[in-house]
Amino acid sequence: MSVTQKIVIILGSFLVIGGLIIAGLLYFNSASYKVSQLENEWNINLPNGIKLEYESKKVHIDGSIHYYVFTTTSELTETMFTTGDDISKDDFETSFISAMEGLGISSGKINIPSEFYPDLNENYKFLLLNGVGGGGNRHKYFYLVYHPETKRIFICNQISQ
Repeated sequence: MSVTQKIVIILGSFLVIGGLIIAGLLYFNSASYKVSQLENEWNINLPNGIKLEYESKKVHIDGSIHYYVFTTTSELTETMFTTGDDISKDDFETSFISAMEGLGISSGKINIPSEFYPDLNENYKFLLLNGVGGGGNRHKYFYLVYHPETKRIFICNQISQ
């Protein structure tokens, strides 16, 4: 085999490997991967084909907040809103706003543009789930706000000490 053929094979191998790495990175940053992670972590079913509109995260030594805004063409099932904590709308709003402001996380507030913040004065459905993870010492909270008129889904996934 000539030197030129060896170089072509090596360069071709690098291109294939590079392509696979790029494809993997694109998948792990895709909306479907994020939805799959949330569904697995919280044992919920979000509609197929939802699109990620906005994402923000803040990670600290004492916790993290991951915030997502999705749009969908499908309605969320009514049963989804019966699986969470039994909490009044007022208590949900207080807890949700506290999570969004990053209370309990030393570096403060997560900054979200107003167009990606749910209007809690409009008609919406909500879900609150909680759990303990990370060796049993981290509290996890999952807040979901759904506006049926606009079919927007707002999710705040908070982990704190």
